[in-house]
Amino acid sequence: MNCICPFDTEGQFCEIKLGVRNAAFGGSSYLSHRLLNYSHIAVEFEAKTMANSGTLFYAEVDTTYMALYMQGGF
Repeated sequence: MNCICPFDTEGQFCEIKLGVRNAAFGGSSYLSHRLLNYSHIAVEFEAKTMANSGTLFYAEVDTTYMALYMQGGF
C-alpha cells in the first residue's frame, strides 16, 4: 500500500515530515509554516527573483513581526 502524500511528507503512511528545500512563487503565492516554539527563531534562505521589489519574508506572532523587503533590487 502506498499513500499519495502532501508535498511536505513521505513514508508508507506520510508519517515523515520533510523540510522545504526549494520553492517557486508567482503572483500572490506564499509558503506557510506553523512555529511550535516562537521564543527563538533563526531563518536562513537564498532568493533569486524576477522582480526588483517585493516581500521576501514575513513572520508574525501576536503583536511581534519580522519582515524582509527588497526595493529596487537591493
